[in-house]
Amino acid sequence: MQRAVFFDLDDTLHDRTASVEVFIHSQARRVLAMREADACRFTERFIQLEERGRVWKDQVYQALSQEFPQARHACDDLLNDYLLSFPKECRLRQGAANLLRDLRHNAFKLGIVTNGRSDMQLAVVNALELEDLVDTVVVSERVGLRKPDPRIFRHALTQVGVEAQFAVFVGDDLRADVRGALAAGFRHAYWFDTDMIAPIDLPPATTRVRTFFELAEKLLCV
Repeated sequence: MQRAVFFDLDDTLHDRTASVEVFIHSQARRVLAMREADACRFTERFIQLEERGRVWKDQVYQALSQEFPQARHACDDLLNDYLLSFPKECRLRQGAANLLRDLRHNAFKLGIVTNGRSDMQLAVVNALELEDLVDTVVVSERVGLRKPDPRIFRHALTQVGVEAQFAVFVGDDLRADVRGALAAGFRHAYWFDTDMIAPIDLPPATTRVRTFFELAEKLLCV
């Protein structure tokens, strides 16, 4: 019996929230020569406008150029800087790499299923040195499907040759990750709740976890 664990990328394996905050603050200082107070406001507005990656950056920078005089004629420079430099600033969550190695040592098939642009998501995967730790990386743009569509999860299963009943999914988005995977027939889903959201009713076959150390205890004891 072959088993598999699939992971979301952003704000699951990749600590995207922290990475974005650090990078955009640095960008405001480097590219726009903003003072500290303005750089903090710029960063805060960027995070609000991009909606955790759901809004593409050309739109975000265009909106920021209307609010910050320093960015008025810098949209292209900011976007190019983001595309080239952001992956280098990405941070892996503490404990993630060790868990992937332990799972592989225990003969699990491993994969990443992520929504987003192929060039950016694959650049992040490469920067985080995840390529050699997983068996497949499925990006929504490349396959023409987006989470929570169950078909993207089924596609990921075919890439590793594991049936849904022997697979689990780990992700931070209840709708896209948890409900999507369960709709595709996955045996279980782990909701990565780093924001420590107030208790809510979870779907059946779902467990809330807050760290990779907690997740390791659950995955490696089965």
